[in-house]
This record gives sequence, structure tokens and C-alpha cells, in this order.
Amino acid sequence: MAQPATPEWYEQVSEDVVDPNQRIIDPHHHLWPGGGYVTYGLDELKADVHSGHRVEHTVFVQCHASYRTDGPSYLMPVGETEFVAQTAAGDPEHLIAGIVARIDLADTEHLDEAFEAHLEASDGLLRGIRDAAASEPFPDGIMLAGGRGAAGRYGDPAFRAGVAGLGRRGLAYDAWHFHHQNREFAALARAVPDTTMVLDHFGTPLGAGVYAGHREEIFDQ
Repeated sequence: MAQPATPEWYEQVSEDVVDPNQRIIDPHHHLWPGGGYVTYGLDELKADVHSGHRVEHTVFVQCHASYRTDGPSYLMPVGETEFVAQTAAGDPEHLIAGIVARIDLADTEHLDEAFEAHLEASDGLLRGIRDAAASEPFPDGIMLAGGRGAAGRYGDPAFRAGVAGLGRRGLAYDAWHFHHQNREFAALARAVPDTTMVLDHFGTPLGAGVYAGHREEIFDQ
């Protein structure tokens, strides 16, 4: 069974609080209820946000946690939204103030049904959708997660239509991809200007596989 990170693990790094009075909304964190490679729940989240900074609210971003195990595949991610909304509702501090959920934005046949299911499950907390496009055919063992997205997804007309639909619904699009896909992402942003976009993980600069030893070149790019 997965275990929470230990105090000894956390204590490996200690950073000064720069501005303890600055009001902060943490726009990106995960929750894992256990059963995977790590457990990170509301208690762990609160220990982090109450460690010196003035974090008043947070936004949960999808991480494949608590998916449904039955029913149609396009509704399985709704289980994650249900899990987070229930966690938020049980917190008297109301720390979690937003959810970024997972929908296959290129699945035009089921897009509306999936949107409605997440809206209903989120208890008013749905703020955006992340449909990761990180694509890099790494050899097995280099990365624990990511890299399995379809190449060219940002240019797919069906996907772009799905991203445009987020803007019409007042929702943001969270993007997760690798550094060599930044220009494709910029083209998507220009093609769908009415949807607010959030770039996760700084475009994920890579330093493994064929990218090892190219740090300066990648950051210049």
C-alpha cells in the first residue's frame, strides 16, 4: 500500500518564506487517495500550505486519481471530480476552491455529456479541463508518467474544437506537454484565442534520453 511522504523526506529541502503576508491561491496540486505509488490527501496538503506562506485557496488539477472502474470510458474521469468535490465539501476551511478535470477534448461524440457529468459532480468547483498532449516516445523506464499523448494533437481540428468549447463554457484549458511542443501550443493558442490557457510545468523541459546534456540549448529555446 502506498504511504505518505515521511517528515524526513520533506526535511531534505528547507526554503525561507519570502513574503508571509502575500495572499496566495495555489493554482496546481494533486491528491492521491492511496493504492498507487504515493498517498497525498487533504492532511498532507494542509501541512504544506500552512507551512509559512499565506495560501488561502488551492486548485486541484487532474492526475488520474479515483477514476471510475466501470461504465463508459469517457465518464471514468468523473470519479476523480467526485472524489475531490467530496474532499473539499468535508473541509471546514474550504481550502480547495477549484477543480481542473480530465476530458478527451477530441471526443466530439461524447463531449457535451462529459462536460455535464463533471459539472454535476464538481459541486460548483469546475474551473477548467486538462487533456494532456505530452508526446515523446521515451524508452521504457526513463519516466514514470507522461509522453504517451498522440503526436500532433494540438493541430487536430477536433481537439481544437473541444478547446474552443471550453471558452464558450467559461472554462480554462490546462496544457501539459514537453518543451519541443511549445510552438505547437502557441499555434493552438492563436487558433483558439477566446479560451483562457494555462501552461503547466513551464512546458516541461526535458533532460533525459536524447535531451540529456542539452540543458542550456533547451532553456535558450
